[in-house]
Amino acid sequence: MVTMRGSHAQQGARKDFTQSMHNRLSKKPNIADHLLPEFPPLCKRLTPGPGYLEALTAENVSVIPKSIAKVTSNGIVDVDSTHREVGAIVCATGFDTSFQNRFPIYGLNGTALKERWRDRPSSYLSMTVDGFPNLFMSLGPNSAVGTGNLPHAHRTCLYLHWSMPLEDTNPEHLHNCTQDPRC
Repeated sequence: MVTMRGSHAQQGARKDFTQSMHNRLSKKPNIADHLLPEFPPLCKRLTPGPGYLEALTAENVSVIPKSIAKVTSNGIVDVDSTHREVGAIVCATGFDTSFQNRFPIYGLNGTALKERWRDRPSSYLSMTVDGFPNLFMSLGPNSAVGTGNLPHAHRTCLYLHWSMPLEDTNPEHLHNCTQDPRC
């Protein structure tokens, strides 16, 4: 499975994506050093879509992987004090993963989900979170939204339906989906 950290499938996908990016950046190969992610494929985002990398290799495009010290009326000055006249500035600031629910969600021992996810949101199969036995979600952290959300949501429901070892499904008797009898 490609999303399994360290699996042969993930290592193969990383090799394929890296080669694809190098091929698409062949006109300006030095760009690849600044664009190849350190994280595995499908971990944070998909490999750049059609046309994106090719646009970066166009003759009228310069990729400058240096910090901007200041913006002037007709360009930018980088940290090396080099002034470059530009017609447009495109800032790639990354993806904001700081979203927090508007309402509190608490798990075992009063653990708040927003605290648990503060540094790095994680989940099991993007459906459940360890220590939150009654929390089930579709499209949770690291879910495969690149394929569209409906198939994934459907598979999530099927997985949860067939994997819960509940003998008594009477709502009056159902208090917790954990296997721990102390909960």
